[in-house]
Amino acid sequence: MKRSLALLLLAVSPVMTQAQIPQALPVDPALQADPGNDMFQRAKNIYDQGKAINDPAQRQQLLTSAAGVFNQYLTQFPNHPNAEPGWLYLGQSLYQTGRIDEAKRCFHTLLNRYGKGTWAGAAAYTLAYDYLGKRDYALAAPLFQRYADNAARPEDQVRGNFYAATCFSQLGQDRQAGELFKKVIEDPAGALYSAQSKVALGGILQKTGKLEEALALFEAVAPSQA
Repeated sequence: MKRSLALLLLAVSPVMTQAQIPQALPVDPALQADPGNDMFQRAKNIYDQGKAINDPAQRQQLLTSAAGVFNQYLTQFPNHPNAEPGWLYLGQSLYQTGRIDEAKRCFHTLLNRYGKGTWAGAAAYTLAYDYLGKRDYALAAPLFQRYADNAARPEDQVRGNFYAATCFSQLGQDRQAGELFKKVIEDPAGALYSAQSKVALGGILQKTGKLEEALALFEAVAPSQA
């Protein structure tokens, strides 16, 4: 069961590789000059160009350049209104150019400094996915929960809860896993993960001797897979 759930983590969702990054809004366009916003927008434009290019070498070059400008922006304007998304974009630029440890430090800085919100959620998701790839479920699980708690869309919250539940299941923490699988099943936005969650929760209930409840969940899934 645990091996099957682990495989589901990497196969169930086509959008697993990266959280949806929220849009950074320009700082209030006052008439006076805002050099911090100018630098942020320049870095963001380079980042967007890099993301849009398919050629690996050009993509690497542009994202490396974006990382340099974002780093300069955060050094010169650490308290600017766009510093929060700046940390996320710096982390993403570094992560996508292979500078993983530096990227993680950026994501952790964002989480420690700002704590909540969609930017923190996106940082938590990227960290969680990285730990998941290394099968470090103990670190991945709470970060997936943090992503769920700060999700901008209902389906993102479901995704975070499902992957957190599966990580807890891999750790043998059935109580936490069961609560989250149940939450996914009951969520109106949980259709994509409902069947997998019913099977997983049924397995947990079966282990605890709640055979009738487990059977009901298995039977609920069977028609959809027939």
